[in-house]
Amino acid sequence: AVRRDRIARNSLFQTHTNGHRDMKCPEPPCFRIGVCRTCFEDNACCHCLGRIGFSFFEKYREPLMGFAAFLSFVAVIFQIIPVVSLSTDTQTMKNVAWVEGESPDYHFWIGLSGVVLEANANSSISRTAQWKDIDCERTYDDIVEVNSEDCNTCRRASLGSVVTVIMALITSIPQLTTDVQRSHPEGDLNCQKVFGVVTGILGFVTTLAAINTFVGDVGHCLLIAIPHFYPNVYSPFFFF
Repeated sequence: AVRRDRIARNSLFQTHTNGHRDMKCPEPPCFRIGVCRTCFEDNACCHCLGRIGFSFFEKYREPLMGFAAFLSFVAVIFQIIPVVSLSTDTQTMKNVAWVEGESPDYHFWIGLSGVVLEANANSSISRTAQWKDIDCERTYDDIVEVNSEDCNTCRRASLGSVVTVIMALITSIPQLTTDVQRSHPEGDLNCQKVFGVVTGILGFVTTLAAINTFVGDVGHCLLIAIPHFYPNVYSPFFFF
C-alpha cells in the first residue's frame, strides 16, 4: 500500500480513505450532506474502483495525469467544433462542415444544422437551408435533382446527431477537471476516479454515436439523394 505524508489539519481538510490510500484531501462541499458521502465516496463500489491501480505509478502521478489533462483539453477543443457547426450562419456552416463534397455542377457543405449549396461555375448562385426547414421535395428542386426519400433520411439522421454532439461536449469538460484534480494525491478521491471513468466512457460512446450516425447514415444517403455527389472532405475532428 502507498501511504502519503499527512497534511496539516485545518477545517478545509477531511480524512478520506481512497481505496488503498489513507490521506487527507479537500472535502467537496457536497460531502457535508451525509447521504452524498455515503452514496458517492464510501460505498463498496467506489472503494473497489479506488483500489484498482499500480503503486509503481504513484511517483509519476503528476506527469501522467498532466498528460491526460492535456489530451482531455485537446478533446474539449475538438468537441467544441461540432457544436459550433450547429450555427445557421452560412460562412460558419462552410468553415466547420461535417462533410464537404461536390457534384458536376454544385459544391456542397453539409453539417448538423443544414446544407450550403453553391454553383461551381457561378458562386453567386448560393442557397443555405437548415435541416429543420428543408422540404426535400421543394427546397432544391429548381436547381438540382434530389431524391426526396433519401434526403429525408439525411435530414432525420442529422437532427438526431445534435443531442449526442452536445452530450459529448458536456461529458468532456468534467473529464478534464477530474484529470486536473487527480494530478495530486490530495484530490484523488474515490468519487473523482469513478466520475472520471464514467464521464470518459460516456464521452467516448456519445462521440462515436454521433460520428456513426452522420457518416453511416447521412454520408450514405447523400450519395443516393444527390446524383453524382462525391464527398471529398470529412472534418478531421471525426477522429477525436
